[in-house]
Amino acid sequence: MAVDLVLTIDAGTGSGRACVFSVSENRVLAVAACEYPIEHPAPDRAEWDPDAWWQGLVGAMHEAVAVAGRPAGDYLGLTATSLRQGFVLLDDAGEPLAPGVLNYDRRGADYVPHIEQQLDIDDVYRLTGHWHAPELTLPKLLWFKHEQPEVWRRAQQLLFVHDWVLYQLCGEAGTNPTMISAAQMADCAARTWSLDLLADLGLQTDVLPAVYEGGERLGELKSEVAGAVGLAAGTPVHIGGGDTQFGCLGVGGMDDGTAVIVGGSTTPIMMTVDRPLFDPKRYPWVSAHLRPGLWAVETNAGHTGMLYKWFRDTFCAAEVAQTEAEDRGPYEVVNDLAAEVPLGADGLLVVATNARWAQDTWERKAPYTIFDFNVSHTLGHVARAIVESVCYGVRGNLDQLERVAGQPFQRVLFTGGSAGVPLWAQTMADVLGRTLEVPQVVEPAAAAGAQLVLWGQGDARELPPPPVTVYEPDPDRAARYEPHYHVYLNVFEKMQRHFSV
Repeated sequence: MAVDLVLTIDAGTGSGRACVFSVSENRVLAVAACEYPIEHPAPDRAEWDPDAWWQGLVGAMHEAVAVAGRPAGDYLGLTATSLRQGFVLLDDAGEPLAPGVLNYDRRGADYVPHIEQQLDIDDVYRLTGHWHAPELTLPKLLWFKHEQPEVWRRAQQLLFVHDWVLYQLCGEAGTNPTMISAAQMADCAARTWSLDLLADLGLQTDVLPAVYEGGERLGELKSEVAGAVGLAAGTPVHIGGGDTQFGCLGVGGMDDGTAVIVGGSTTPIMMTVDRPLFDPKRYPWVSAHLRPGLWAVETNAGHTGMLYKWFRDTFCAAEVAQTEAEDRGPYEVVNDLAAEVPLGADGLLVVATNARWAQDTWERKAPYTIFDFNVSHTLGHVARAIVESVCYGVRGNLDQLERVAGQPFQRVLFTGGSAGVPLWAQTMADVLGRTLEVPQVVEPAAAAGAQLVLWGQGDARELPPPPVTVYEPDPDRAARYEPHYHVYLNVFEKMQRHFSV
């Protein structure tokens, strides 16, 4: 058989996956998942255990390779993607000095003012593409320097989660422009570390790994890892990148002027551009994309899927138990409840998504609100209002991205868990008032990883994009959504202005 397989490790928040992709067949042969622990030792802290995470990922790799059932010699290489902003500090032996820090950890909150006092926010935004936020890596490193100086003094390597996975695979340290951009530590236009910025804040730079573009060969699979997962020692290990950028590549959404909506626990919206587009209003974040000459401009509608899951688990336990007894998915009953309610949810609004992504909406979040509720409303109304809230939030962010781009999007792709539900996809198209394409792809990260390994090995082949299901907005429904959308914007801005915390 051909040497055409790529193993991609996708290290997400709380769980990971290993995917085997066949280039010649352009499909995923095997997927294995693992869950690993997250610790919250304080209200603003979110930590990961490198040993536990690695054990889980090794198990997933072993299972995926076994299920694929192909010889070890059929593998072109391995790569990885991961959540962004999460990192770990290693000592001179390559061992963690402290638990890893996750992306939503906010321990850096007290050090954001320190950065603001030292550096002009407009200058920082135009350099790094990011406004200040406690979740970014930069203020968290200042926390280590001041709160755990012994750990910081002994640190020999700073590795983002993606970098750490590759280091575990091959023993070489390297990172990618997508990762350092998301950390607020990059010269975004130059696609490398902003050493002057870090020096101005008193942060040592000798802990920083070298920066490689996506797909570049980093090293070879270590023999002990190869034996544990069933691959050949020496199999090439290639640089990957950030999770959202991987999603864009995997669904065929990296063309200039294309926007990708990723409906998951949160809903990032990312557009691909051929130059860094910095917004005078400083709304979107700007990062490097996976290929030289391309950048990603992104916003996020907030905790969208997390909200829907909270509603399901808190209010729909009996209904979910019934559907599971009928061998149906746990979200199907909630979607059914939402589908039974008319457009606009009889006036009910759930104001729980960011209609614009900006520093003020991030630092001072408007409280989640069930607005204009009355006793005639049912669980179905709340479910419908949550679906519509997500769509309103996405529309607000898409409008802001188009403002920055200065032209309409040529294509809008919708991927992620919610995109596979016709109710969600059609409602999204109707609220946006635009054609929506839903790529039919099982694991976008697997296709993206395979493409990067091909490029990294000098293979110019472009994997065919996945087929898409097209959702056209219904003109009548789109027109009826207009007043509801503008009411949502009005309520959101008032909640943000008067009640944000």
